[in-house]
Amino acid sequence: MTASDFEFRHRMSLIAAIFALAFCCSWIDPRSAGEALARRLGSWGLPASDAGGRHVVFFLAFALVAAGAALRTWGTAYLEVETMEDARLRSERLVVAGPYRHVRNPLYLGNLLVAAGVGFLASRLGFLLLVAGMGVFLYRLILREEQHLLRRHGAAFQPFLEVPRLWPAWRARVAASSGAKPRLIPAVLAELLMWAAAAAMATYAVTFSVAAFSVVLSAGALAAGLRFGAARMQV
Repeated sequence: MTASDFEFRHRMSLIAAIFALAFCCSWIDPRSAGEALARRLGSWGLPASDAGGRHVVFFLAFALVAAGAALRTWGTAYLEVETMEDARLRSERLVVAGPYRHVRNPLYLGNLLVAAGVGFLASRLGFLLLVAGMGVFLYRLILREEQHLLRRHGAAFQPFLEVPRLWPAWRARVAASSGAKPRLIPAVLAELLMWAAAAAMATYAVTFSVAAFSVVLSAGALAAGLRFGAARMQV
């Protein structure tokens, strides 16, 4: 069940492949998950033909993506950008601060929230494939990271197991590491793609324009790519 070295090194590409495969399901099931949910809302008194139902659904999708982007940014601010973007499995230190006191894997939880929100644009089948596929893949990555951390840190990692793996605890489960300081601006820049996805979903929720969604997301992806390239050149 644990992810392989190959899967961890290429996790970004494999996550992109899951998204691509999910959206390809529209060839089989053309109705989007968001449209289907809007029709369901119609059965609760909100007419399916009324754009209001669609606005409600896709603003909900935006809220999920924005929550995922915010959670990832918060986690990256403490984890450090270099660790988050490294293809290698990094375990030099344990991060017990910020969101890591409430959930052991805030970045992966953020990924799930983003996948669920963006999945409203996929077909019904694509939504299920995206959320389920992302959940299974991220769980495999989590198991690999935990095994590595246990081998590296041993007893020091044991108290961290009191923190829920993916479902956040309302109250912090462990004491914060001394001297842990967030680096918010680098974290926001590192999560530009996630924030672009949130902006794109907000745009779609207002306009219902796939073209406008694509322009906003593409602009964000370009900015994120340029930032990543610039950071690699400085290494």
